[in-house]
Amino acid sequence: YFLSSYGGIGRQTFLHRSGRPKVLHVLARMALRLEQRYRRATAVFLAPEDMSIIYKRISARFTDPLIADARCAHADEEMLHSGMFRKVITVSGTMSVSDVAREIHACSMK
Repeated sequence: YFLSSYGGIGRQTFLHRSGRPKVLHVLARMALRLEQRYRRATAVFLAPEDMSIIYKRISARFTDPLIADARCAHADEEMLHSGMFRKVITVSGTMSVSDVAREIHACSMK
């Protein structure tokens, strides 16, 4: 935390100019810290329904096996943090971006 900003994310970051909530993409540990620091923040973990899809996407994107393995290990580490979240959304391969956005919005309204 430095000069009213946590990891470069200030208090005003959570709202659009219209006053509507804003979605930020951060890693799991940062999301938990932000939720703890800012009362208006709601940390929501997006959990894939099938991790094999994530592994396949990583392998397709990174041809160097060492990098691909490190990215897969990071994905596994992120999944370990899901149990620390009060809000978890399981994302299936058939969900659209709009579907996920609606789920996130529903979590922030509870």
